[in-house]
Amino acid sequence: MRKSIVAANWKMNGNSQLVADFAQTQLQSNVAEIIYGLPAILISQAKSLGLKNIAGEDVSANKNGAFTGEISAVMLKEQGAEFCIIGHSERRQYHGENEKLLAEKWARLNEENIAVIYCIGETEAEYDAGITKSVLERQLNPMLAAGLIDENTVIAYEPVWAIGTGKAATAEYAEKTHQEIREIISRQSADVASKIRILYGGSVKANNAEELANMENIDGFLVGGASLKINEFKQIIEAFK
Repeated sequence: MRKSIVAANWKMNGNSQLVADFAQTQLQSNVAEIIYGLPAILISQAKSLGLKNIAGEDVSANKNGAFTGEISAVMLKEQGAEFCIIGHSERRQYHGENEKLLAEKWARLNEENIAVIYCIGETEAEYDAGITKSVLERQLNPMLAAGLIDENTVIAYEPVWAIGTGKAATAEYAEKTHQEIREIISRQSADVASKIRILYGGSVKANNAEELANMENIDGFLVGGASLKINEFKQIIEAFK
């Protein structure tokens, strides 16, 4: 049985007061694992205030050195991160990140035993062209070939056309795509494919969370804007019963 995950992705939002507010509220669930993806400068505070399952929002592909402004896996580990998000569409789109670079980031995280939340998904143009599955294969196959994906990996499927747009994929479309992701992974290992947790991200809100949560292959959510609102994030967590 795959345990559900509800992961926050604050992106470049939030502040010390919001961290304190979440820490004071102490959201809990008996059926879902709650993860907080936070800006790096907030991770230490979050840990000190008792928040658990903290994720970095990105990591450098380099171990250390003259890379001004970058955050290494060693630094994330020292501050208390247990997970790290890589491959988010914003990093791919605005920073030109590709699978070769992401595999290097993944390797750095593995060296520090930081679990990977790997984001994949198609753009609106790719969706309109009906090539979603080939896009997912392009994003997954190099990681499978490198032996990076195992049962501890978390995959976050985020249709780029639904991120921050208010347009969420239908539950049926998300379920079908999650099935396809599992099928791609099963070509290497049916056992890993059955155990790996695949999250849906893309305008997840309290009003659509329950329908999505009821799908067999949707194991949780990567939540953007709604994860900055304590009450709404709580309602999204409660969609998993």
